[in-house]
Amino acid sequence: RPKAKIFIIYPIELFRGMTCIPDVLFSGQKLSLIKKIHVHKLTPNKVENLMKETDLKLVKHKIIFAIQPMFMTVMKKQAETKNKTLNSISTVES
Repeated sequence: RPKAKIFIIYPIELFRGMTCIPDVLFSGQKLSLIKKIHVHKLTPNKVENLMKETDLKLVKHKIIFAIQPMFMTVMKKQAETKNKTLNSISTVES
């Protein structure tokens, strides 16, 4: 739909695997597995770079505090175009 808003919420990680520590400790696994089981690579800058290939416009980035600190990105869809689609945001670059 034209002018639709999209909200993306993703964790802030000071280091890779930070958000998995409670889960690994609770399950009794080795802490060395954290980096293997959790690969979070999404940041506000990467979201903005992905948006360049779509018809989305950034409204704002914000830090929110829920169970843990999270980024919230709000985007707005611009006018309909045939060449640019949301399907181009399928994977996050490494």
